[in-house]
Amino acid sequence: MYKFGKTLCSDILDRYSVEYHNSHNWRGIPLGKDYNIKTIWSKWVTKERAVKAEKWFKDNYPKEFYCSMNYNGITECRNWTVEQHKKFTEFLYASYPATKEYENEINRLKMQGDITRTHTKIYYIMLTKKQ
Repeated sequence: MYKFGKTLCSDILDRYSVEYHNSHNWRGIPLGKDYNIKTIWSKWVTKERAVKAEKWFKDNYPKEFYCSMNYNGITECRNWTVEQHKKFTEFLYASYPATKEYENEINRLKMQGDITRTHTKIYYIMLTKKQ
């Protein structure tokens, strides 16, 4: 299963930990409780662009499966084939190039300690069921 989303966490894995979930009093079950999370891709983008990206994703890639468990974040999960996953990964790298200017701006914001004031991290992860 794959998921595209947005977060203020620098480390995507933190976003899916049971501890982080509980510290924010989120409803539902944290995906990290039952799934191993592997980050495929992530980028800091402006908050406005992150909201648009997540909406675009939901509009263009409808969720076509049902899950009886009340997982937090399941609405952005997709049960894709390897080919669909590869195509989407290629799309992300092409749409969000890691230019030198981008890297410099993100590093400057990180050094100032206020990147989450103006930016949000968008990400693409793979989830595999824990044994």
